Amino acid sequence: MEYRIGDDIETLRPDLLSAMKGFVAYVEGVTGMPIGERYFDKIVKNFADKIMHAYSEVGGDDDRDGDFFGLSSFLELPVSGQIATVLSDFSLPNDEASCETEKDAAYMIRRYIESLLGDFVSGPKVVATNDSRGVKYAVRGPIEVEIGKQDGSWRQELFDDLVQHGVDNPTQIVQEFDKLKVKGFNYQHAFLIKYLGEHRALEMMNKYPIRANIGNSYPFVEPPKEVVGYMAEHLIKQNLRFSGLVDGVKSLCEGLGIDKGLTQRVVCVAERIVEAVGGYDKAELVLDELLPYSPVYGIKGLVEKILTGMDERGLMVEGENKNDFIRRLLLGNGSSELIRIIFDVLTEKSDEVVYFGDAQYSLYGAEASRRGVTERRIPVKDNDVSPDVIAESLNPRTRLLVINSPNNPTGAYYDVNIIDSIEEAIQRSGNRQIVIVFDEAYRRMVYEKAHVDIAQYVNQKYPNQIFVTCSSASKEASLLGLRGSFAYFGGPMQNMEFLDQIYVARATGLCANTIGQLGLMAAMATGKIVDIEKLKHRAEVLVKNLKTVPGLENVSMPDGGLYVFADVAKLKKAVGIRSSSELAERLAMDIHVSLVPGDGFGETVGNNDRVRFVTFLPDSTNLEIARRLKNWVIHNRVK
Repeated sequence: MEYRIGDDIETLRPDLLSAMKGFVAYVEGVTGMPIGERYFDKIVKNFADKIMHAYSEVGGDDDRDGDFFGLSSFLELPVSGQIATVLSDFSLPNDEASCETEKDAAYMIRRYIESLLGDFVSGPKVVATNDSRGVKYAVRGPIEVEIGKQDGSWRQELFDDLVQHGVDNPTQIVQEFDKLKVKGFNYQHAFLIKYLGEHRALEMMNKYPIRANIGNSYPFVEPPKEVVGYMAEHLIKQNLRFSGLVDGVKSLCEGLGIDKGLTQRVVCVAERIVEAVGGYDKAELVLDELLPYSPVYGIKGLVEKILTGMDERGLMVEGENKNDFIRRLLLGNGSSELIRIIFDVLTEKSDEVVYFGDAQYSLYGAEASRRGVTERRIPVKDNDVSPDVIAESLNPRTRLLVINSPNNPTGAYYDVNIIDSIEEAIQRSGNRQIVIVFDEAYRRMVYEKAHVDIAQYVNQKYPNQIFVTCSSASKEASLLGLRGSFAYFGGPMQNMEFLDQIYVARATGLCANTIGQLGLMAAMATGKIVDIEKLKHRAEVLVKNLKTVPGLENVSMPDGGLYVFADVAKLKKAVGIRSSSELAERLAMDIHVSLVPGDGFGETVGNNDRVRFVTFLPDSTNLEIARRLKNWVIHNRVK
């Protein structure tokens, strides 16, 4: 940089900070004593402030606020010269050690730094690491925190109202009200009228907090009865009433010398009679097999169910045995944990990860931030993207290529066209280290389009491509809180040296939770998923009513999944709001509805003009969200 005498000395501060980063890093390297990222920037600032202060107190006739020429000359010195200047000209604590060589000087600076570290840790406030403070997670972000606070206050107000109205057992009434969430807003409103009267019930329901977010505290639709039944068979032991009567019939048959076959049939009839007249005496929860830590590869029977499922999908490698299959398997507590482990094992600082579509599940960005990974996004229109466009985003640092289909938050569904383009681009790049990640949380939740298994397509057409599928029972079987999930690594086993570290990453957590594993096994064994027609109907109701809200645009039916990613650019302008985050915050405060701001799915211009709605709420709840939003826009338009 060219420095000019007479310039303000403060204009040199950015260059000074940059120089001090190199200064401190040099001291670390020479002494072999790293400072660590937690305090590195503080140390750099301390040196910069000390040097700036020293030069600011000495000024020439042509300088403003200090010795500009002196500081600019200091910045042009090599690091060794800067260290010598700091030791000779600036007040550092006395050090009795000799300083005959550059290495001695570096050690003297390092001892001063160590004294600064002592000052930094003497304060009582414990702070998070720099990298963790950079992590954001929109789904459970500040909007959800705000709605959580409102929900607590609202419940307390309802409880107090019930007490004032002389209602017996108000706690039970609040619990019954909560259970009606699954039926919808109108059912909850009618329930409150019985206890509070029409006027007060309307007041309360108008400010009732609604989570239009996957963070709801209840299933979005009922789990398949077959899945629930499978779990019940493994968890519940039922004891018949009058079991003594059944035992007596059995003893009588044996005493009369009746053969075992007939005895068994007679006892069976007796049991049916007992069930008919008395039912079950009690049910016992059987947890014996679920209480211990499971093997890393899961509870008894789970591997076989997953193996069968992968075989039916055409993902198995011909000729591999069960032990080989187990090496490819990773069990998790939800897809989120699987993705975290994959990022941990396969990416590091300065690596790159590529997504398809401008908007992506916010966990990816959180993990990329945590790992120091650069994110690239490839726009996709009408399920089509050219190999040329993909190739522009690939380079020797690319490690993961993530496909979430149907996409969260856009609902877009990708088919084999995109796979062929990807493989052509990968071949051109020459980078054989790229792993394709299929996030399959919503894989079978497709409304209209014919379902195509793109992981199967990769496995069969491109057998040398390494890929991983992340599957979960959370969404497809509506077992959200159980967090049952697994990942399967496809491709040539001999090229996946990382699998040993995947095993270690899972083993350090001992095992995935066993109740979640049982839920996953139930979903795999029955093959059943949630009622897609019901979800589709609810999405149609939401979309139809959101289209009546002034300023909302591009509100269309998603291809699948659980979300609508609406364009709020005109709506923001109409009410004088600049960002999607600000809009979501205002809506949470003003109309008590939590939405996820679009910029939480990637900080792009387009995402800043979007917000995400969930589609799975009951019809009357979706209608209420649209009503509140429409009225809010009308009353808050900028004049």
